[in-house]
Amino acid sequence: KKERKRVLLTLPMLAAALEGAEEGGAVEDEMLKTMIEPLTVLSLDISVPADSRTAAIEAVDMIIRLGGLSCSVAAAGSIEKRLGSWLGLEEYVNSMRCLGVVGGSAACRGGESGRVADEIVVMLAELACKGESRKVKGLKGVEVEKVQVVAGE
Repeated sequence: KKERKRVLLTLPMLAAALEGAEEGGAVEDEMLKTMIEPLTVLSLDISVPADSRTAAIEAVDMIIRLGGLSCSVAAAGSIEKRLGSWLGLEEYVNSMRCLGVVGGSAACRGGESGRVADEIVVMLAELACKGESRKVKGLKGVEVEKVQVVAGE
């Protein structure tokens, strides 16, 4: 797949950026931003093994903590775009988990990224309370029984 190839090219760049940051060097936000989308897309793809998705979202977490506002916005935007499409229950739950990680990373980053974290919290609260959000219209294409089982757990 095209996304997997992009991820394979992204990981060495991320390793170099992290190594440079540990040595006190600055990391360019634009370079980090280019890494966010392929890693976020990979973490959302349920056809990818779970351990690979976990590694991808952990890399997104590191990038957000290292980068600035544009990295937080790019990751959240990729997930919101995914939530806007027709999803099954497993895809929806996985997207919510990824969104939670991105929100936590943005909150830890602080500063302007904190606003992204706030928006994610509001969206998750609206989805939990109302079943939909201003940004996301809730579960699409999932039977009501499955939604009630998840909500009751």
